Amino acid sequence: MTGLLKPNWSLLFSGLIGLGFVYVFKDQINPWAWMHGEHYTWHNTIENISSFEPEMVIFNKTLRYILNDIFSIIVIHALFQNRQYTRFAVGLLLFGLLILLPSYFAMVYYMPEGYTSLVSSFHRIILNPVLMMMLIPYLYVMEREKQIKKGGQ
Repeated sequence: MTGLLKPNWSLLFSGLIGLGFVYVFKDQINPWAWMHGEHYTWHNTIENISSFEPEMVIFNKTLRYILNDIFSIIVIHALFQNRQYTRFAVGLLLFGLLILLPSYFAMVYYMPEGYTSLVSSFHRIILNPVLMMMLIPYLYVMEREKQIKKGGQ
């Protein structure tokens, strides 16, 4: 369990700063507008999301998802320094990108009225790095069990 006890502090700090940056500047991170020569904040909620172009919503939210997950993977790698865990986290990123994110967009645009709390909950799980952060205690327990099986404490 030495990987957890001796984290790579520079990577851990970088990952946490990156996550903080994405959270604090989520309304200013609007690459869709930047690509079209504009600069404005982009504050959307489930209630007003249909007022934005679908391409803009999909592009901006996908970029935010990727940024959050990349910084989360950096945190996981910094804590455990285990390639197997890092690969698993990358696999989770790809699963989210190919399965969960399209499901979220389908829910946003095709759910009937009255399902905003379901869509909002799904949004929190996918676009915030909740799934990746839930991996940390799971991986810690796995490491701890390995240590116990080896006879350590």
